[in-house]
This record gives sequence, C-alpha cells and structure tokens, in this order.
Amino acid sequence: MVREKIIRSQAIHIFLIVCLSALAYSNTLHVPFLFDDIPNIVDNPLIKTSDTVIHPSKFCSRNSMLPEQKYFCDLLRLRYIGYLTFALNYKMHNINEVGYHVINLLIHILNGILVYFLVMQTLRTPVMKKSEINHAGLIPLFSALLFALHPIQTQAVTYIVQRFTSLATTFYLLSLLMYIMWRLSDKKSIRHLIVYLISIISAVLAMKTKEIAFTLPVIIILYEFLFFEGNKKIRTVSLVPFLLAMFIIPMSVIGLVSQQNGLLSDINESTKVMTVMSRWDYLYTQFRVIITYLRLIIFPANQNIDYDYPLYTSFLDGEVLASFLALLILFICAIYLLYRSKQGNYVLRLISFGILWFFVTISVESSLIPIADVIFEHRVYLPSVGLFVTIVVSIVSLVDGYVSRKSATVFLAALICLISISLAGVSFARNRVWRDEITMWSDVVMKSPMKARAHNNLGFAFEKRGLYNKAIEHLSRAIDLDLSFDDAYYNRGNVYCKIGQYDLAIYDYTRTIMINPLHVNAYNNRGILVSLKGKFDEALNDFNMALMINPYFANAYCNRGLTYLDKGIIDISDFQEACNLGDSKGCGLVEKYRNK
Repeated sequence: MVREKIIRSQAIHIFLIVCLSALAYSNTLHVPFLFDDIPNIVDNPLIKTSDTVIHPSKFCSRNSMLPEQKYFCDLLRLRYIGYLTFALNYKMHNINEVGYHVINLLIHILNGILVYFLVMQTLRTPVMKKSEINHAGLIPLFSALLFALHPIQTQAVTYIVQRFTSLATTFYLLSLLMYIMWRLSDKKSIRHLIVYLISIISAVLAMKTKEIAFTLPVIIILYEFLFFEGNKKIRTVSLVPFLLAMFIIPMSVIGLVSQQNGLLSDINESTKVMTVMSRWDYLYTQFRVIITYLRLIIFPANQNIDYDYPLYTSFLDGEVLASFLALLILFICAIYLLYRSKQGNYVLRLISFGILWFFVTISVESSLIPIADVIFEHRVYLPSVGLFVTIVVSIVSLVDGYVSRKSATVFLAALICLISISLAGVSFARNRVWRDEITMWSDVVMKSPMKARAHNNLGFAFEKRGLYNKAIEHLSRAIDLDLSFDDAYYNRGNVYCKIGQYDLAIYDYTRTIMINPLHVNAYNNRGILVSLKGKFDEALNDFNMALMINPYFANAYCNRGLTYLDKGIIDISDFQEACNLGDSKGCGLVEKYRNK
C-alpha cells in the first residue's frame, strides 16, 4: 500500500525531481563567468541598465557602434526575453555569479517538472487512453529524472549564458503543456480559454527567447494529430495562432536585414551565424554531430565545452554516409512504429513521437543554417526531451514483456533509483570541471589539443591568475596553430606588457592590428607603450585610431590627454570627455589640471 502511494504520489515525484536536481548542481553556484559569459553578460552594456533593455533603441540606434556591439544589439532584438532576465539579474546581483546560477538552476528544475507533467498529460490523451499502460505512474517520473539529471544538460545549466536555451525550453514546454490541458479541459469553463491564451503567450515568449522555438508550432501540430481526435477543420482553426507565431523569428531576421541594408537579398547571409562555411558542408558535418549527440545521451563520456570537430565537405565521405544511414534508419523506425500503432498499440505512437520530437527540434541548429561552432552540447537540451521519453517508454515496455507485473514494478523502481543516482553523480563530477577557468580550459586542451581557441583561453586564464610563463606557453601555442588568431596575439601582448617585455608586446599588438584593423584595444595599448618610449606622435596616432573606431572609449581619451601633457600641451578637453563618459580617472585629471 505504501509502495503504491509512493509510485503514484505527484508530490513525492516532484520532491525527488527538485532534490536530486539541486544535489547534482549544488557545486555550481560559484562557477565564474566563462567563455561567452564575458561578452554577453560581464562586458555587455545592454544589460547593465534595465532601461536599455526595455528601450534598446536608445543604445542600438547609434551609428558609431563597434561590430561586436551591433552584433549584440541584433541578438537583443531576437532574444529579448533572455537578455531581459540577465538585466534583472544584473540589477539584483550586479556581477555576483551566484544569483545567475540560482536562476539557471531554478529554470532547469522547472523544466524537469514540466517534462513530468507533459508526459503525465500525454498518457491521459484520448488516443493513449485506448491502450492499457502499465506503470503509468513511473513513466513521467523516470522521464523527468533522466532529463533533469543527465550530464548532457550541464552545459545548458552551468554555462550561464546558455539560459537562452533553457529558458526557451521552459516556454516551449509550457506552451505545449497548456495546449494539451486546453484540449483535455471542459470547453464551457473560463479556465479553458485562460489555458489556451497562456499556451499562445508562452509560444510568443519562446520565440523571443531563442530561435530554437521556431519548431514549436510543428510539434504542437504533430502532437494534435497523433494524440487527439475530432473534426479536422475545427482542430486546424485552433492551431492557426501557433502557425502565425511561427513567423516571429523569420520576420525578426528580415527586419534586421532590411533595417541594416534595405536589401532582402542579404537574408541568405544573415542566416549564416558568424561563418562563411557552405550550407551543404555544415549539413554533412551535422550528420556526424547528431550521431555524437546520440552517443553522449547513451554514454556521456568525454564531454567537452569546445570540441575540435572536423568539417566534412562530401556526402560520400564514409563517416558522413554511415551517419546519414544510421539517422535514416532511426527515422524509418519512427514512421514504422507510428504505422504499427494504428493497429491498437498506442504505446508505439508515444515512442515514435519522441523520436520525431528529436529530429524536429534539432533541425534549427543542425541542418542548413551554418553556425561557426558546429557542435555544442547545449543544443541537445530541448531535443533530448523526446529521446528520454522514447528511452523510458521502451524500457518499460521491455520490462513488461519479460517480467511479471508485480516484479516489474519493483524492478523499475530500483532501476530508476540506480540510474538517477548514477546520472546525478556523473553530473556533479562534470560540474566540478567548471569550477574555474583553468580547470575548464585545461580539460578542453586535454581533449582538443589542436584547437587554437582552447589554448588561447587557457593562456588568458593563466594570465589572470598571474602565471605568466604558462600563459605565454599556451598563447604561443595558439598562435602556432592559427597564425591569423588576433586575440591570441593581443593576449600575449598583454602578458609581455605585464612582465616588462615592451618591445615584444608592441610587436604582438602590431600583429593584432594587421590581422584585425578594428581591434580598438590593441591600438590603445600600443599607444601607451610607444608613448613610454618617447614616440609621442606615434602614440597619438594610435589613440586617434582607437577613438575613430570607438568614440566612446574613455580610456583612450585619458591616454591621449596624458600624451599631450608629455608633449608639453595642457588640454583638459580629452579628460573632460572621459569624465562625461563616466570615467573616474578622467574626472580626477580634469580637477588636477583645470587651473594649470
């Protein structure tokens, strides 16, 4: 009796999801800002005042923006809700990482709970009620625990900036869940209309959080015709608002393109994310990448935040062709199971839906829209929901087929405990790698020793720790691997500057500028060093270039004003400009030299 109560108790299930998830991520609260967290959060002026996020045009309408500032303004328009949450975090916690991690963990736990109720409500749909489903109380719990505790999710949760992914998933799951509840509710009640409106609003919020939400209407339509019945015309009408919501993302992209260039023909380039690789090369590579994702879900070993993944350029490449055939077989299995379910075994339909969910939701980032980084583990966060449901239902079906019903319940409960504890332990261990920049990038360098970016980031981490010899070693290795890597030259120049090797630093800053003529900090830093050598005119040229690129660079104004002083020219206008930009050093120099 007690055992049955535990198996069926929603409160106990939710308690387990919350507690085990919290334990798995209990060592992440002090993980520092890493990798893309720095430009997106720490150095991003868009989130530092809520007014900027609420009224982005105040910042984003400036014609003098740097390319990276323009890039984040474009992202703000596409991912408004995600940036709004970061702005609220900044307002409450400034740059204290704990607050950001708490929100990320709460979002992930909420997603686990949404998966739980999504599976539970699915088992109550008219189609699924036609089949006798054993252990219906364990299927939602097992699915939710797999989703919440699997180490493949750590990048979407522990990596702060990937809140875009986890939060978009929240609205995605909420929209679908509310749609299901609307279909199952009493059509004469006010609650019926409210739930439907929540579903539509959640869909819109998902679209404005991250582009992965584009597939939500497809999933809702697929779900409607797989698990519900009724007049097709009436059902189709209810889906129209979701189909309209589907246009939010492409219209946002078109709006950005037309605003920037007035040429819709540039949409082709706007749907390539920071890369020039061809769409077909990206697609061929994604066949291999998706197999890697599937392997990580089945066997989560050798996880990596920055894979050194090869680019495949031919469909006839042996690995590409084998991966494509494997994925094709999986897709055919989904269609076959869907066909077989029409004979009355609707459990097969749920298994099929999980596989189709994976293919549909992975399609945004693993198809014909090239992204500079061909693989990132957080991209499987939303698609994994379908796979975990498929895995759970398949396991339960197999157990039912070979074990008596009474023994099966005990066996499944023990299996859930064993797998959940194991996954929580692996996730906890994986999260330990994230504890600081050196441990994270050392792990990446060990797994991707030929990737220049990994060595650059590890070198930068050593520099911040004051380990300058190790920093130079890895930054030099990054340059050896990629002679056009401007950031590696710049970072090594900073290290040389700190240890007094000014000539080497000037050389690295010059190389940085040759590779990237818009590298504003390289001009500024080189200007400081050549000024120390008495080459004041060269220094002024560098500061002038820095300010031409970024007229809001307060430090360059201060340095230019100081260089004029070194030439015997007292002019506080540069100091005043820096002070007007909020620079305390500039304000101090204004006071110091005002009456001279």
